[in-house]
Amino acid sequence: MGGLNSEQAKGLSNFFFDVAKGLVLGGIGFYVISPFRIKYITVISSGMLAYGCIKMALTLLEGVRE
Repeated sequence: MGGLNSEQAKGLSNFFFDVAKGLVLGGIGFYVISPFRIKYITVISSGMLAYGCIKMALTLLEGVRE
């Protein structure tokens, strides 16, 4: 893993998991209050961003395992 030790990589992956949780919960909360046209865009975009954060966190954890 490029310049991170295992503790730094684990901490950064925890950060990305927390960001993903926040994006999902924020997307659900915004879905409730947003107008009809924006609801699906909000859910899709927050889901895609959360997927990217989870993928980044898993990549960091795979680097620690090696």
